[in-house]
Amino acid sequence: MDAYSNREIYRKCVNAKDLVFTRVNLKETDLFIGSKQDFSQTILAAVKTFRRILDEHIENNPEFNISLIPVGYNEHDNDMVKRMCKAAETAGVGPMAAVAGAFCQTVYEAVRETAAGELIVENGGDLLIWSRSPRTIALYAGESPLSMKLGLRLEKADPPLGVCASAGTFGHSLSFGKADMALCVSRDVLLADACATRLGNTVKTRDDVKHAVEDIFSVPGILGAAAIAGSVIAAVGDLELVPIDKSL
Repeated sequence: MDAYSNREIYRKCVNAKDLVFTRVNLKETDLFIGSKQDFSQTILAAVKTFRRILDEHIENNPEFNISLIPVGYNEHDNDMVKRMCKAAETAGVGPMAAVAGAFCQTVYEAVRETAAGELIVENGGDLLIWSRSPRTIALYAGESPLSMKLGLRLEKADPPLGVCASAGTFGHSLSFGKADMALCVSRDVLLADACATRLGNTVKTRDDVKHAVEDIFSVPGILGAAAIAGSVIAAVGDLELVPIDKSL
């Protein structure tokens, strides 16, 4: 696997020079935050609070952590926990498929009153982007010859966009497919996260790519989707894919 699979390395390649980037991590959560000023202490406090709530919910509801299909929730449950359940139900996956998106959303809610429309939250393969400036997201696809050859161009993301990716050929996330990249875009970052998991599960071979992106694009709330398997790519929806310089 090349250097781009190491977050310590790829984070050094970020080229958003107008933003200040800081790292916030707690247990398994490792976030890279870009904004106009350093919000790391506010963000860490919010992440700690949600992590405590999530751990307590899992302790009381073990199936929430292990289920590969949607699970129910109670009205008194935490709002973000309920959002995870709702995103999972829409996507047809387990609620933990939306956990990275939930932490991204937690960050956004902690600083949205002061972030002034410029915030990038990177959580592994999952992004929340709030930007009034153009941004291009490099598409990493493991050993595919298309990896780091294309970028997703956003003229702006205001209100924020969730841009989330999954893969079956590398990484630590559970996937039942063989996608080198499965990407979903939504205004709801939890939904984008859950649907990226479903899309990744659906791509078993190169022949599945076109049907898989068309299927996930039918999910309400998904604005665009793309998948890569080997040298095959398919994309659908409101996506602008542009060539990028792999040397960046």
